[in-house]
Amino acid sequence: MKGEDKTVFNLSSRVLNPSESSVLNHGLSFCPTVSVNEVELCCDINDFTNRLRNAEFFHTELTESSTAPSKETLRPFKAKSNFVAPTGRNRTLDICIESIKNEVNQHLHLLGSQSQAPTYNLTKDKKKAIKTLREDSDIVIKPADKGGAIVIQDKTCYVREACRQLQNGNFYEQVDLSDGQDLGKLIELVLKSNYFSFNGIFYHQTSGTAMGTKMAPCFANIFMSKLETDFFSNYAGLGQPISYIRYIDDIFFIWPHGAEKLDRFVQAFNAFHPSIKFTCEHSNESVSFLDCIVRLDGNSLVTSVYTKPTDKHTYLAYGSFHPNHLKESIIYSQFLRYKRICSTQEAFVENSAQLFHYFQSRGYPFRTLLKYFNRVCLLNREELLEYKIKSSPQRIPIITTYNPRIEPLIKSVRKSYQMLQSDPSISNVFSNPPVHARRQPPNLRKLLVRSSLESPSNDKGNIPCGKPRCNTCHHMNTNPEVQIGKSKTHLKPFSCDSSNVVYLLYCNKCNNSCYIGETRTKFRLRFNNHLSSIRRKVQGLPIADHFNNSTADHSLTDLKFALLSGGFPNDRKRKCAEIQYIINCDTVMSGLNKDLGELSRYRHFRQTSC
Repeated sequence: MKGEDKTVFNLSSRVLNPSESSVLNHGLSFCPTVSVNEVELCCDINDFTNRLRNAEFFHTELTESSTAPSKETLRPFKAKSNFVAPTGRNRTLDICIESIKNEVNQHLHLLGSQSQAPTYNLTKDKKKAIKTLREDSDIVIKPADKGGAIVIQDKTCYVREACRQLQNGNFYEQVDLSDGQDLGKLIELVLKSNYFSFNGIFYHQTSGTAMGTKMAPCFANIFMSKLETDFFSNYAGLGQPISYIRYIDDIFFIWPHGAEKLDRFVQAFNAFHPSIKFTCEHSNESVSFLDCIVRLDGNSLVTSVYTKPTDKHTYLAYGSFHPNHLKESIIYSQFLRYKRICSTQEAFVENSAQLFHYFQSRGYPFRTLLKYFNRVCLLNREELLEYKIKSSPQRIPIITTYNPRIEPLIKSVRKSYQMLQSDPSISNVFSNPPVHARRQPPNLRKLLVRSSLESPSNDKGNIPCGKPRCNTCHHMNTNPEVQIGKSKTHLKPFSCDSSNVVYLLYCNKCNNSCYIGETRTKFRLRFNNHLSSIRRKVQGLPIADHFNNSTADHSLTDLKFALLSGGFPNDRKRKCAEIQYIINCDTVMSGLNKDLGELSRYRHFRQTSC
């Protein structure tokens, strides 16, 4: 094993340099500092103002409607709506939204004029280390199954071991899903049709539920409950536990009948079902159960904290790009957990000393730790163990990616929101203040860990689909990169069949003829729409207007395209990427794009050029 890092187990042939080891020791939850993404911020604010309009619209519609929709008319599954209520319904609401947009313009101007750059939490060497680790296709970086450690393996060794396990016919079988076969109903899909791919090959898990699915714990609980009921009703042994507690597949029970009968009890339990086997640890003094150590003290049971030997205690590093209140809530919640687990104050103080050590090793200040330790010390354990139902008032969220530099803007948005609360006609709709929900920036796990192996490929640039009847392929730019104004983009292996992409259209004959668009559907279908608008000479569409210009001699052979990026998690991310390309490549001022869509009202972007 290479490297002796506390949290990093390097099983690969690659020797980590000090910067690579150091950045990995931050833990996969660590977020590097990022700058404010202005396009994303404006899209976030637009989403918030759309929520304001929809809140007023639907509250009014439901109030004025005499009948509510019946359960029969409600569809159990439906696509997320893109509906936005029209403007002009309420003057105060329109003024408020206009005020918010003006605040955004002023804030973006201030961000651009500030000479002081954000304070970054990684050195240049560590940033370079992340880049080199990401680009190394010969290694695989994964979180350990338990304990919070990071494991690095050679890709060949990782694939070999995974393939060895997948050859076990008792659990997996290789299948062909290339024909897009129907996987059945949702329940059957979860419990039986556990299909997955590894290294480009599809497999079917024939035993057990898929790991990670939300239904797996519920199904396991139902199965174990049935197993226990059947076993205890049929068990003919000489005794049963006087107390029996289970959490999914971890069981704690008290056995008063001696070691010999305990062995017979466990053997009978293990023989009751062919695929369920238990390991048993027993003691006359203490045992571990979940994160507790349970000890016998006279006629009482006392508990304290148990941690597995493999637990690396990789709490979020204090230097991570996270809000301070979140880091402090981690401290508070851990002390609360220790307080609930420890049955005596002495055990809580003793175990907390170790917790101080864990947090300080992750960079947390002693004074902050002491503040929350003292606060928890004063709490009553019995009250902490009581289940409390929390009320959650309906509040409209402002969702943005976390960055402390936008906090002044959020404060201004909240101030503008107050005018909605002062208007009697809509104050009941906006009685609660908005809540600022912060989206997490990319952490090391997102940057370095891949859920699927990238297949080695010599393909650079877009790839024609090669279908004989495809009318799109011969318009494709097959170069590995494309130049748009001053910007150069390296192209990935997307094809005519690719969907969920941002694309570039341009005239091969003219300068300043670039158009950037996006599509959810297969690009071939979107491209055919562009061709159709040109042939039908539809006016008002930038591509059709350019190719039907009477002063230029154009033909359809001059129309070229390149697929710039794809694989977006949702429509919103794709539309944001489209706008970012339009801004970076300046295809409004020196191209065929007419405007920036929903961001056209922001003066900041109208003044931006490449």
